[in-house]
Amino acid sequence: MSGIPSDIPGLGSAGLCLRQNPRFKPAEHGIGPEDYFVWSRVDGSTSVRDLILMTGLATDQAIAVLRKLRGLGALLLPDESPEQNAARLFQRAKKGER
Repeated sequence: MSGIPSDIPGLGSAGLCLRQNPRFKPAEHGIGPEDYFVWSRVDGSTSVRDLILMTGLATDQAIAVLRKLRGLGALLLPDESPEQNAARLFQRAKKGER
């Protein structure tokens, strides 16, 4: 994947500014250094597109890390609360999704 798509499955628009979930505890999820590095750059004011560019990772690799973090509940959408995120994760688990 060479360019950054305008819409990223599992994340949404590349223009969104994701936020860290204050309830997420990296140590409890065993994320690796690369995942933690990307997670630490999420600040609520940097777009997904800019996060991908600033990590220095290949585009597809950065997207995979962001999707993984979103799947773990580490990242919130701009208007999403930690409670809504927990409910989303619960519903996914109930359906057997990852």
